[in-house]
Amino acid sequence: IPKLSNEQKNVCKNLYRNLKLLYSGSSEESDKYCNNINNWLYYETKEDNVSDDTITRIFDALNGTIEKKEISVCPYYTFNKELFEPENLVMLGIFNDNIEILKEIYKEKIESDDCSFKRYISNCIKIYKSACKNLENNRQLSTSDDKKDCENFKENYSQLTDIKTKYGNIPTLDSKDIENFFSCSMTITTTAVTGIMAGIFSLLGLTYKVGMPLI
Repeated sequence: IPKLSNEQKNVCKNLYRNLKLLYSGSSEESDKYCNNINNWLYYETKEDNVSDDTITRIFDALNGTIEKKEISVCPYYTFNKELFEPENLVMLGIFNDNIEILKEIYKEKIESDDCSFKRYISNCIKIYKSACKNLENNRQLSTSDDKKDCENFKENYSQLTDIKTKYGNIPTLDSKDIENFFSCSMTITTTAVTGIMAGIFSLLGLTYKVGMPLI
């Protein structure tokens, strides 16, 4: 492994700890936690420029030595899929894997005009409309993982439309009111994807935790 900076070492340490927690816990939600680890890791490695080779070594070391009982091995995702940009894939993945958390905090975050939350939901909708709609009549991609991600998002998003807020129910995906509903009263100077995701990771408790209590 090449010499790492302090920031890169911290990423590796947190990854190692989270993988150990994954394998020491219940198998019931291991797939979701594995996805959360990979989603969190995508932004951490991008920001601190940790190589895929370094991360793969850590995954291999844990997967090869820890007694996993009935828990499936957690693979390292490189997010090289045929349709989505990696950031878009991660955004939809976080939404789909954490829909129960989103349902719990949705009403509070909308009514408090939480801009990070609104921008995240709004961006997921834009991804769905720009990329997923193109798959509906594409037979070549009818069984692709990308299409499954789209179908899961559509189904999960529909669960939010029944939640009432002081502004009314969340608009359906084909509504013309979506942009206005998710508009934010606060002026935000940055629209970078990493800025949006830093906010949503914090809201979901995924920063250095990925959904589990980090020791």
